[in-house]
Amino acid sequence: MNWDHVGMETSRLDETLKFYQTFFKFEEEQAITFQKENILFIRRGVIRLELIENQQASPPSQQLHICWRVPSLKKEMIRLQKLGLLPVEGPFAFDLFKTVFYKGPNNEIIELIQR
Repeated sequence: MNWDHVGMETSRLDETLKFYQTFFKFEEEQAITFQKENILFIRRGVIRLELIENQQASPPSQQLHICWRVPSLKKEMIRLQKLGLLPVEGPFAFDLFKTVFYKGPNNEIIELIQR
């Protein structure tokens, strides 16, 4: 079994797309309409997100948590800060890894980790 994608519901498809393009360099892969829903797949390398537009969606009560491994947490934090994105928690250092947390436009938590 191999990883394919994470699906995320949003009431603001354009805003969510812009966020992931600006801060994490995702590119549009495929747009489809399925059962009256606009769906947009975005991709960066092997990482794929499925953005599902739902105009009635409010910020989810359960929290989505996405984690990506980066080669240098410090360099990535500096790059994101220059673009205007600041951590909501961290950075934290543990024996085997360092980590920091950001919030996305749909209240999802984006964790970056350096092992």
